[in-house]
Amino acid sequence: MTIRAFNTSNRGAGHIKNGIVCQDASLCGSVGNSSYAVVCDGHGGDIYVRSNIGAEIATETAKKLVVSFIQNVNGERFFSDPQKNISILQQHIVENWRKKVNEHWNCNPFAKEELAGVPRKVRKKYNDGADIESAYGTTAIVAVMTEDYWFVIQIGDGKCITISADGQSDEPVPPDPRCFENITTSLCDPQPLDSFRACYFHNSQDFIQQPDENGIVHFKVCSYFPSAIIIGTDGVDNSFNSFEKLSEFYKGAVCYFSVLNPLDAKKKLDRYLNEISLNGSQDDVSVAGLFSQESVTEWEEVKVFSNEILRETSELPPVPSDDDNPVTQTFFNFCPMCASKLKPKSKICLDCGLDLSPFFSLPILFTNNSKTKLKKSNQRHQQQIFQPQIQPPRKSKKEQIQSDKIPVKEKNPDVNQDITEPIFSDIKINYDDTDFDGSINIDPVPDLKSTAKSKKKN
Repeated sequence: MTIRAFNTSNRGAGHIKNGIVCQDASLCGSVGNSSYAVVCDGHGGDIYVRSNIGAEIATETAKKLVVSFIQNVNGERFFSDPQKNISILQQHIVENWRKKVNEHWNCNPFAKEELAGVPRKVRKKYNDGADIESAYGTTAIVAVMTEDYWFVIQIGDGKCITISADGQSDEPVPPDPRCFENITTSLCDPQPLDSFRACYFHNSQDFIQQPDENGIVHFKVCSYFPSAIIIGTDGVDNSFNSFEKLSEFYKGAVCYFSVLNPLDAKKKLDRYLNEISLNGSQDDVSVAGLFSQESVTEWEEVKVFSNEILRETSELPPVPSDDDNPVTQTFFNFCPMCASKLKPKSKICLDCGLDLSPFFSLPILFTNNSKTKLKKSNQRHQQQIFQPQIQPPRKSKKEQIQSDKIPVKEKNPDVNQDITEPIFSDIKINYDDTDFDGSINIDPVPDLKSTAKSKKKN
């Protein structure tokens, strides 16, 4: 079984508008025939001034611990006591995350600018070195799929969806009633282990799933092995008004990565995520997934999508070869700026100094369609450019001398006198800068003293 993984994180439309950094983080990877995926969502309140860093630390911490888990826990050891093995992993994630957060704070104490918007009581605690983890608060969802077992652990909001071989969707992780709207549990809570929920694969149904005093089921047993597991932050699921629409979107993401190459699939998914954030939650959006390549190819959606890609590929025109389409270069007979006669294959106009190399430096591939279009284009070009610029009749020597005289000073025309010659007017030149790439170079702030001196000198 080939298990593939993917992930992506995009900055939300609201964060772009307000100049806020992306507070989501995600990653994925493979260990032999097994794969894992992680998504984390840093909190957006005033006191969580380093939640984006906390999310990055959480993803890296989970990655290292999950890789070690996969390498040391085989199927037999996992099924001996799944809940115990998962609980140990959760405990290690919390302990290592808190350790890494405090190490980061020791090396990078809070600056005054960071704490400017923090309430006074919380600011005092941060300055005293207390409750540092709250500044790095984040949620976390971790998914693991091997050939023998799979499981998902979660703290905080966001959703996990599994899709079976026949295309049926399920939400296996037990819900947390304490997570609603902008309120969520977090790794920075005083007792985060009490807020973890998990689901895992096991053939036996002997395990009793009992909720705790808060109504939370911490472990749920699933008797099926899914074709795909997709996890996402709340910026994604809050943009959909139903579970069915969210499932269809996640199923489409799996189709992209199962048919297209990873780079094209990620570009396609990123484009849709940006639209979802813009028209939906306005929040950061992260998606990661695991899927069995052999299993998802049997989905009806994957078959349809694969056929569409094949049809689009077959409809593309063949790339012309050098033998069928000789490469030629075109040159101007007249300057497009001053309409002066040019020498054969001239690279610069001797009259106005126009550099002609950008106009003919690129070769043109001629096909049957392009020849027809080029012929019509040349006809229009000659009618619009070359015909009005026919050379006027030659003047006599006396008229040429009079026209070459440059007036030193313009005289105001007499109102009573009939004007027989045109008055000089301003010349407007429209520049069509086709090479502009949208970037703007901002010059440094000028030295006021040096500017004042230069003004005095002038």
